[in-house]
Amino acid sequence: MEDFKNHLVKLRNVVEQLQAVDGSWRFCFESGPMTDAYLIILLRSLGIQEEEWIERLSARIMNLQHASGGWKLYEDEESANLQATVEAYYGLLFSGLYSKEDKRFQPAKQIIRSKGGLSKVIRPTKVILELTGQLPWKTSFFPKEFILLPQWFPINFYDLVGFSRVHIAPVVIAANQKYSLRSSQTPDLQDLLLSSPNIRINPDLSSKRDVNSLSMRKLEHFLLERIEENGTLLSYASCTYLMIFALLAIGYPKDHPIIMRAISGIKSLAYETARGLHIQNSSSTVWDTALISYSLQEAGLAADSRTIRKAGQYLLSRQHVKKGDWQVHNPKAEPGGWGFSDINTLNPDIDDTTACLRAISQLAKVSEAYQSAWTKGMSWLLSMQNRDGGWPAFEKNTNKKLLSMLSIDGA
Repeated sequence: MEDFKNHLVKLRNVVEQLQAVDGSWRFCFESGPMTDAYLIILLRSLGIQEEEWIERLSARIMNLQHASGGWKLYEDEESANLQATVEAYYGLLFSGLYSKEDKRFQPAKQIIRSKGGLSKVIRPTKVILELTGQLPWKTSFFPKEFILLPQWFPINFYDLVGFSRVHIAPVVIAANQKYSLRSSQTPDLQDLLLSSPNIRINPDLSSKRDVNSLSMRKLEHFLLERIEENGTLLSYASCTYLMIFALLAIGYPKDHPIIMRAISGIKSLAYETARGLHIQNSSSTVWDTALISYSLQEAGLAADSRTIRKAGQYLLSRQHVKKGDWQVHNPKAEPGGWGFSDINTLNPDIDDTTACLRAISQLAKVSEAYQSAWTKGMSWLLSMQNRDGGWPAFEKNTNKKLLSMLSIDGA
């Protein structure tokens, strides 16, 4: 038992040393090659010369290549993942640092072809191929008028969860404009389009049809109203990429301040990992800090210790005060939840809120400020309970069976 206690104290000391000056713990929310590849694709498509960024992102993607020659989303996947392999391969070709003839790419091309080629990737990967002219746009899986449906309609835009909405809205804009952007550095992947070898890309790259329609304006405003302070859309890199292309589709110039700030926001999510520079899809700072603070307290660190007080102050600073989309289905509730990332001010969730409440619960017993924060957080949490008694992740009562009939991935 004594050895266990000594070991616990040593582990606790190690974790304490990793605390940042602001009281948080900042680790990498690491994923596969998609976010890194998309920044390469975006910079090259816009003609932005950021060679150091492109070289460093490309290096990490190459470091992720599996022995089979492909790429995986998760280390424990049994074989190479088609989407990850297409995205990594495309991003590396876009970088201009590699060519199709590179011997390291031959297995990757074979993997893509063996899994059916570009036409077999899932919808999100098809979108980046459509946006950059490798695939022709199909009819949008949601008509643009979907955003106009009232809340009493059997299904409407706000029945979709917020994470989905901010990814779907820019795609609907771009799809309705049949927008694609090709540059002199855009590679040609037509040799990987197996099922439709004679297909041609729609040449209408700058259609302005329906730009002034009510639905398109509402979709545009929907995006602009959900931009976080750092320029990202709802704090996610993945939908911020899509937003940039959507804004280009409706006439925004490439150097528009919103687009430039969005790119800066994406770059602010960069983290130096053991395998190279990585663009996180979002930071995980609030989640990490809440879990670590509570764990340290469970491991014997007093709530009035400097470490826990600093962590508490950080968590207090990240409690939400703005009304977000969660209020559509919960109009009487006041803000008080917490989100996952350091930059999230609009999209709180149940998981992070409960983690933060647990982390500050002891501090709330001796401090009015923490007691007030705890009460607001608990009130918001209780208000989010679904009609069936359970809790959602983000928005209450959005479990309509009709939504399960929508085949977005198959679009």
